[in-house]
Amino acid sequence: MVSAGVDPSQTEPAIRAIIKELNQLCEKPVPGNELDRVKAYVRGGVLLGLEGTQQVASWLGSQECLRNKIIDIDEMVAHIDAVTSQDIQRVAQFCFAPTWRRLAIIGPDDPQQAEHFGELLKSV
Repeated sequence: MVSAGVDPSQTEPAIRAIIKELNQLCEKPVPGNELDRVKAYVRGGVLLGLEGTQQVASWLGSQECLRNKIIDIDEMVAHIDAVTSQDIQRVAQFCFAPTWRRLAIIGPDDPQQAEHFGELLKSV
C-alpha cells in the first residue's frame, strides 16, 4: 500500500511519481545499503513492538493461530536478515504489477478524471 497527501493540483504528478517508484522496484534490485537500513528498521519495529506483556501475548497468540507453532524472536530476526534484494524484486513484480494496482482518492478531485487516473495505474 502506498499513501500520499498532496494538493489536488498535484494528484497526477504524485500518481506518476509513485508508479515510477513501483516500476523501479520491479526492474532494479534494491541497493544493499538501502536494504540494510530497511532490515534494521523492521527488526527494530518488531523488537519495540514486543516491549509490553500484551504485545508479547498477542505475538504468541497470533503465531499459534496462524502457524500452529511459535516462532521465537531470534528466528523472526533471522528471517528478516535472510531477505535479499532479489526477493524484494520478485515480490514487487507480483504485487505491483499493473493488473493489481488500485487507487482511492479522497478529496475534491474531479470524478471525471477517474478514467484518466485508471489509465495511469496501468502504465509500465
